[in-house]
Amino acid sequence: MHRRYITILAVLTCIVSWAITPREEFARDKRRSAYCYVVYPDKDLPALTPAPRGYVPFHIDHYGRHGSRWLTNARAYSDPIEILDMGARNGRLTARGQEILSQLKVLNEASQNRWGELTPLGAEQHRGIAERMMTNFPQVFAGDAIINARSTTKIRCILSMSNELQVFSARNPRITIDCDASAADMYYLKSEPRELIDSLVKPAMPQLLDLMKAEIDFSHFHSQLFNDPQFVADSIAPADLVGKMYELASNMQSHSEMDMSFYDLFTVDELYGIWNKFNTWNYVYLAACPQSGSACPYVTGVPLLRNIIASCDAAIASGNHGATLRFGHDTVIMPTVCLMGLDWYGAQVSDMSKVSDEWQNYRIFPMAANLQMVFYRHAEGKTSPADILVKFLYNEHEATLPISAVEGPYYRWNDVKSYFENILAMSPYKALGY
Repeated sequence: MHRRYITILAVLTCIVSWAITPREEFARDKRRSAYCYVVYPDKDLPALTPAPRGYVPFHIDHYGRHGSRWLTNARAYSDPIEILDMGARNGRLTARGQEILSQLKVLNEASQNRWGELTPLGAEQHRGIAERMMTNFPQVFAGDAIINARSTTKIRCILSMSNELQVFSARNPRITIDCDASAADMYYLKSEPRELIDSLVKPAMPQLLDLMKAEIDFSHFHSQLFNDPQFVADSIAPADLVGKMYELASNMQSHSEMDMSFYDLFTVDELYGIWNKFNTWNYVYLAACPQSGSACPYVTGVPLLRNIIASCDAAIASGNHGATLRFGHDTVIMPTVCLMGLDWYGAQVSDMSKVSDEWQNYRIFPMAANLQMVFYRHAEGKTSPADILVKFLYNEHEATLPISAVEGPYYRWNDVKSYFENILAMSPYKALGY
């Protein structure tokens, strides 16, 4: 199965040679260790390659993750308070521990009834993405453009969609917008059959669990908060507080309105140790991990890829201009771009202990991560379906597929469609409907 998969996708197996390792990157900026909580990288975006002569953009097909959000459950905020309160009652907190406890109580109060909701920064991210879409591709959104927008039923996704649509309608009141957030669209916006995925990744679990059990020295972390190592050893489960504080520290970058940071509690080695476990877990469950049969890219990505092909063909056939916008989640956009073999995201790493050297989650699914497929036709309107071109932008960077391009990052849609259809045809899970 794996050999056929590699044959069809040609260059999905790739060794990425980064100029900087994750550990070195975390030493420069600890926020990069936050995996799915990394803030959207909208600074210093590269210039885009001009279209081939005579071609103009007319359609964008898109899937975007929601923007920065609050953590999704109340205990993520309350559990660390309970542990530090126990330390305070026993006189075991350092001055920094007492300060952290006070900050956590403020944060917990602010989080009430907002668990999982979009933050102001998340809304800002999507408004910025929409503004740049209109600036970079004005022909797509000019005049009587048509936008079809769909969101999952999660409020953070609906609000992400709403913030983008407000920009489009404000800048061009003539735009026609059809938007919805219905359970009827969840089969492709968030196909996530958890029990099936769990069963398919079982072959990878022995290696993964061995890595997850690897011990990390958190003595520095605990020494920042507690003045008695014996109290920590006797009263606190080794990873309980560390894991919760790592998640809180990671997600504080989603709150640009709050002057609060917990990264001083962690050394780079501690952050790397935690991130490495999350990264490998994501690789097994969401990426083209050979030990798990590349399960999630198929059972999660296939329904979306089918929808993308159909909607792109319909947009081309209509002769109209505009966009198809979808708003969903990290656990869908990552498997889909891995399935597509975009850039290096579909890398297959046979040695699980080396996953983090060759594949890094934070480079793929920051908050508001988005895929834009930009379609081009001749300015004179004489383009035949066989001459339609498409360019891929991932997080607003030009991206490549392992097929021949016409020029620079521009591909013939017919070639891309054939490549995608081959991926669908080779799915090892067709009997299961994927």
